[in-house]
Amino acid sequence: MRLLPFLMFTLILLASCSKKEYYIREKTKLNITEEVIVFNYDRTKSSDYLILDYTSDPLQRVFWTSPDTFNTIMILDTVKTVIANYSTYTKEDGTGHQGVYISPQHIGRTVTVIGYTDEYDEINIRDTLKIQIR
Repeated sequence: MRLLPFLMFTLILLASCSKKEYYIREKTKLNITEEVIVFNYDRTKSSDYLILDYTSDPLQRVFWTSPDTFNTIMILDTVKTVIANYSTYTKEDGTGHQGVYISPQHIGRTVTVIGYTDEYDEINIRDTLKIQIR
């Protein structure tokens, strides 16, 4: 009689265990339209924006960053801010736009903008744009 509860428990345990299937997401695509562009800064302005075009999967979230920064003064303190940040979403046709802040500090330099599709490294797709500021 004691064997019956043990067999029932074992049978329930074995029946509840099954092979786990993991969903592996396909890598998305990301293509910034240009690799290097030349931006002629209008020296009559105190700052300017460059709108960059990109393509990816439809309704794909794209994150933005840059190693290049600009300085602003906020509450009597100098704050460094990257020239492209936050995230954007592509439209249903897979196209998107991102604004890049250009300041007089960047004249004569080449700055870099990086787009990436996911915060996790194993499924992260990146593309880079170089902008020559003249």
